[in-house]
Amino acid sequence: MNEYAICIVAFNRVDSLSRLLRNIETINFGKSVSLIISIDNGGDSEVLSLANRFNWTGGPKEVLARDSHLGLKEHVLACGKLTRKYKNLLILEDDLYLSPYFHDFMFRAVDFYKDNDQIAGISLFSNSYNETAKMKFRSIDDGSDVFFMQIPSSWGQMWTSSQWNEFEEWYEKNQILSEVQVHLLPQDVQLWPDSSWKKFFYAYMIEKNKYLCYPKSSYACNFVDEGVNHVWGNIDLQVPLVQHKKEIILIELSSSTAIYDHYCEWNEKIAVRSLSKKGIIPKEITELTMDLYGVKPLEVMSTEYVLTSKKVKKSIKSFLRALKPQEQNLIDNLEGGDFHLVHRKDIMGESDEKLLNKVGYYYDVPLFILDGVSEASGITDLKQRTTKNNEKSNEQ
Repeated sequence: MNEYAICIVAFNRVDSLSRLLRNIETINFGKSVSLIISIDNGGDSEVLSLANRFNWTGGPKEVLARDSHLGLKEHVLACGKLTRKYKNLLILEDDLYLSPYFHDFMFRAVDFYKDNDQIAGISLFSNSYNETAKMKFRSIDDGSDVFFMQIPSSWGQMWTSSQWNEFEEWYEKNQILSEVQVHLLPQDVQLWPDSSWKKFFYAYMIEKNKYLCYPKSSYACNFVDEGVNHVWGNIDLQVPLVQHKKEIILIELSSSTAIYDHYCEWNEKIAVRSLSKKGIIPKEITELTMDLYGVKPLEVMSTEYVLTSKKVKKSIKSFLRALKPQEQNLIDNLEGGDFHLVHRKDIMGESDEKLLNKVGYYYDVPLFILDGVSEASGITDLKQRTTKNNEKSNEQ
């Protein structure tokens, strides 16, 4: 079995594939890395011609022209089977763009976490957006260069053969998600079509209590080029890429405090341990639901106590939302009226907070700019833009 392989998933975007190939062709990996360009059937014939012409000097090259049209989900699942030939497989969609040092992180992270059963894979993309809350996400600084999240990545994801094989075995038994499995997914993900491979990987990680390892500085970004699953191109999801060689500090999952669930909420056990140890929450609280973004449904909250930004009847204690990331306000015990520690029964429902105030905090928009924006048009424009963007970009 060969050691490392990069598989590019392509179909109909010649310019996108050409850009990605130019992006990676000059990288010196320091070891042999196989390149597979997998092309779904029925697209532009120039994609196949480009793949055949491309000169890959990093190792062996293979072009897989599929005999029939698979669609994105089945195409990704078919590419995953390459882990039977390669120990470590990086899958790239053709509209991605990579840091010149992506391989440094790839090699280090795969080797470091390969024996950890709770790690479901490695992402090159640094997730900075909470798709469910439609707000920006920031990770706690725990002294490492990674954080862990119960959310799959489709923008530069790497699996060891054992990681992929475990998912594949689960998927064979769960090709139709049960009501219970769907209920555990975030509300927006529940609405994704079953043609989304990512929807199934979400359910898999939740059910098996697994996490993806993400870098805090991104080694991949996405152009979201126009294609089958995107009706227009945009640069909304661009993030800064690592541009200099750096020492990469990794940490075991069991030692990290930067762990998040499938709602981008701080891990509840770590929150209880951290806040209780400092005397910030009462010692009798041993279980806690985190809902700082305020979008977690009441029916999935199984604990008596909740930390939420929803509207409440009364609170045991309340915190300010000023420091970033949002958890830092709890850790530093900043009192205010934004996050509330409450009994679950005292939650009244969704927050009545102005949406633009949340946008200002999560997106670093100065208040003097927001003051000049009409609240009505601001809410409408924001909802329309984020809803349309998510409907098209999440069909993966």
